[in-house]
Amino acid sequence: MVSAEAAAALHLLDGYREGPLVFLVPRSMRRRLTVGEVRRRLIELGRQGRAGVAVFDELVKLAGVESWLERTFLKLMRETGLPEPALQRTYREDGIHVVRVGFDFHPLPIIVEVGGQHGYMSTEERRRREHRRNAAMQLLGRTVYFFTTEDVASAPNYVLNTLRGCLPHRAS
Repeated sequence: MVSAEAAAALHLLDGYREGPLVFLVPRSMRRRLTVGEVRRRLIELGRQGRAGVAVFDELVKLAGVESWLERTFLKLMRETGLPEPALQRTYREDGIHVVRVGFDFHPLPIIVEVGGQHGYMSTEERRRREHRRNAAMQLLGRTVYFFTTEDVASAPNYVLNTLRGCLPHRAS
């Protein structure tokens, strides 16, 4: 079961913000689970008509995102006919970490990053690191599209129109 501050945030209690999920698991059942094991169990339980499986499955799909803004962007993508990106992909070259990206539309060379005032570009050091990240992605042959909080939350048509220009539409 979801526990602590995560449960309070899920129930929209005042003073609790969205953050990492915390699960309360009996000591006898504690072990590391892979995403595949969780998905297999969800499918198994879903066939039995268990309440909450669909909601939990949706949470698992969103587990790769790290912020409200990333969840909002992903939800926007899911409401369109555009392909769904891979989340939080790490690129390595010769076994060495090069860059980690938010949304990767592989096999297309398209990367999307989203950010607001408190993350990207808020200090000179962060701006410098972000420009270096973008250069690293370009050296890997990727095109980077960056959308701000305002773009995603207040101008979703701008975001969608931009991406429609570079991504194929799914068949309806």
